[in-house]
Amino acid sequence: MSRQSFLLKIDKSPDIQSNLQLSLQNKFSGLLTTIVDDGYKRILLDEKVAERQQCFTRSPLIFKANDWLYSIFPMINMTNILDSSSSEVRKNYKLLLDQEFNFINHVKPRGYYYIRPTCEPETVAKFLLEKIEKTGNDLIFIVEIELHSQKNYTRMYRRDLSPIEEDIEDTWMYWNAIHKAANYHQRIEVAIVLSSDLPSNELEIYRWFGEPVIMLVIPHNTFTTNSSNFPVMTKKQQEIVKMFMQNLKLYIVIEPKSSSDHRIKSYLEYIEYLSKSLDRSSEEEKDCLKYPLQPLHDNLDFSTYEVFERDPAKYILYQRAIENALKDMISEEEKETRKAIVLLVGAGRGPLIRSTLNAATNTHKKVKIIAVEKNPNAIVTLTCLIKQLWPDKEIELIAKDMRNIVLEEKADILVSELLGSFGDNELSPECLDGVQHLLKPTGVSIPANSKSYIQPIMTKRTYGQVQKRKGENKKREMHSEHTEVNWLIYSTNIFHIDNFKEVFTFVHPNNDNPIDNSRYGKFHFESSIDCILHGFSGYFSSKLYKDIEISIVPDSHTKGMISWYSVFFPIATPIQLKKGDKIEVEFWRKCNTEKVWYEWKVNAPEETIVHNLNGEIHPIFLA
Repeated sequence: MSRQSFLLKIDKSPDIQSNLQLSLQNKFSGLLTTIVDDGYKRILLDEKVAERQQCFTRSPLIFKANDWLYSIFPMINMTNILDSSSSEVRKNYKLLLDQEFNFINHVKPRGYYYIRPTCEPETVAKFLLEKIEKTGNDLIFIVEIELHSQKNYTRMYRRDLSPIEEDIEDTWMYWNAIHKAANYHQRIEVAIVLSSDLPSNELEIYRWFGEPVIMLVIPHNTFTTNSSNFPVMTKKQQEIVKMFMQNLKLYIVIEPKSSSDHRIKSYLEYIEYLSKSLDRSSEEEKDCLKYPLQPLHDNLDFSTYEVFERDPAKYILYQRAIENALKDMISEEEKETRKAIVLLVGAGRGPLIRSTLNAATNTHKKVKIIAVEKNPNAIVTLTCLIKQLWPDKEIELIAKDMRNIVLEEKADILVSELLGSFGDNELSPECLDGVQHLLKPTGVSIPANSKSYIQPIMTKRTYGQVQKRKGENKKREMHSEHTEVNWLIYSTNIFHIDNFKEVFTFVHPNNDNPIDNSRYGKFHFESSIDCILHGFSGYFSSKLYKDIEISIVPDSHTKGMISWYSVFFPIATPIQLKKGDKIEVEFWRKCNTEKVWYEWKVNAPEETIVHNLNGEIHPIFLA
């Protein structure tokens, strides 16, 4: 599925064949519809009657196998008859649902199976789990849930509803009750139906971004007609649709009044028009879980360097920082006689060499560059670049670990790009502490500091990915405690439960004596709405030089910078939160002579284990 595919939803399809043709003619990817016509009344408890009711839908031969697999999305209504007080009624209705399901699984053994429930959450969950056990891993069950229920308006004027009754009328509560009863099974996802009336509390909308939303259904009554007789949406509805399309990989489902609705094509054209304003950069990277880099332990590969070097924003800001440092360091009177020694540690394939040379050219200042790199494969590239592109520049290449080098003359400027997504998680403090003795007393470090931040989040899809990734690390054994690893994820399928808070700070050069890079902090948050805590997102910001900063913190993310994902610190057992619940979490950064590691523990509203105790699950190696 591409970032957005469009489906046509026809509630009742007496003629599925013509409706599929209608959807394809109007440039939809397929048809979402019921397979069994309401006209087929079936009583399956009576075997003799059941024998005469074997033909309960049209022959599947009207379509080819590929049509069933890729173009038809079957829908089933699961009503509260399944909760009937009559065991006979319940049993017959269950047999009807089983019959439909078995037929659909016959013609469509993989893909999506769309459920529209109105029965109790536990009943829905029980049915879904039963079917999941009987099908292969390629069948996904989608539960339709309204974004906002009309009942929510009535409860604003009532004072007689119990908390349980209020929860039932909250559409997210209903969905979460289903998902929880089904043990948050990863083959159960959700379709959100956009309503003409929207929640007054925007958090009720944003909360869905932490859920595995696979479809956004847009009914015909969501649209109004403008002066040109064209369907349009209110500005708020436009914003919601664009947010879903921007942040989630999903199907957009258009639901016309009927198959004869003459505005079907216009609905689609309008949504396509809204999608044109979206940012499609980094589409392939979104929601992609990755193992953290260990640059001191492993040599980076070719593709990783390439990703870093595709980030123009970062290197432009580094260049500006070096320019400003050169201007402050060398006066106009000295520019012909003084040369700044720039020590580049972790030179990679040379992007910081380019930034430094550009800075020297722009400021008309002289520089000598000492480039240090331990990766022998990157050294090959650097050697070629120096010989072919910069033969007339004063560049010295040292192929060693930066912590083991000796210089004849100390540096004026120390430049590095060792920052990780959590600031210090790729061991920039240890690396820079090990080389700062090569900096003159008047010298400066770029970056000058790094700060890390955490934020509590709900993210069912990412958490599900973490559970799936058990034991997949090929470089070294990854323990089964996969929820005790701080992962990298560029996720937009996420709900921020509260604002972020600053965690650890490191300053360069570090003048502490003795130097201690271990850290500890206790942090407090509050749940803004009923939701689920799956863990914490981690970010960083860094002052490169004076007022020049880079950041991946949501509120101050450097525009156009794509080098870093956020960090995800999961918790072993997700915690159900009520609005106003206090969250207390402790974070440690610990060190010994061999490794650095993080530990984290939630104390409230429930207590968790200490994750990654003693760095046994996820160590960051110093060599």
